[in-house]
Amino acid sequence: MLLTFSEHGLFVAAVSVLVVAGLSWLILYFIDAIYRVLGKTVCTVLSKILCLFIAAIGMRLLMQGLSHYFK
Repeated sequence: MLLTFSEHGLFVAAVSVLVVAGLSWLILYFIDAIYRVLGKTVCTVLSKILCLFIAAIGMRLLMQGLSHYFK
C-alpha cells in the first residue's frame, strides 16, 4: 500500500516521510548495538529474508506496471 499526496493530503504525507526518516536514523544510529544483541547469524538470516521481501515487492511493481502498459 502506497501513501499518496492526492489521497491523503500534504500533512499526512509529510508526517509519514518524517516518521520513516526518523526511524531509519534511529536504526542506523544504534546499528552496532543491534548487531551485538542479535548476533551475526540472526542478522544474516534477517538480511536474507528482507532481501526476499524487497525482491517480491519489486516483482509486484514490475507486474503491475506491465499489466497497465499492455491493457
